[in-house]
Amino acid sequence: MADAVATSATTSSTTYTTVLTPASPGPAVTLTVPASGRVLVEITAGMSDSNNGQSCFTSFAMSGANTQATAADANAAALGGNAFQRASASSVLTGLNPGSATFTAQYKWSSGSATCTFSNRALWAIPLP
Repeated sequence: MADAVATSATTSSTTYTTVLTPASPGPAVTLTVPASGRVLVEITAGMSDSNNGQSCFTSFAMSGANTQATAADANAAALGGNAFQRASASSVLTGLNPGSATFTAQYKWSSGSATCTFSNRALWAIPLP
């Protein structure tokens, strides 16, 4: 399963959020976690920040058969600097409960009062045997 959002949007939140300006939530995918309890998740985004030296993060939350309401840095694609760059991060999740689960992208900025811009955002998830 895969989803993508091309719209460019920003956040100044220093905690993970789905709230971006302009409003352009996602991407998000729903799949059935297999009996193995294993899923490969990939998160990708073009990122830049308005205050050189700070970092932008994109990660994912889970809902449904498996719940992680707030994204984790351990699964994040992160990038520092104000030059636009595209980054990806892959995570093999294990020990998940079999059943329907939704993975939703979330975003944050490292600190201060500036903003991060995210564009060409994508998320995909593959059940693993």
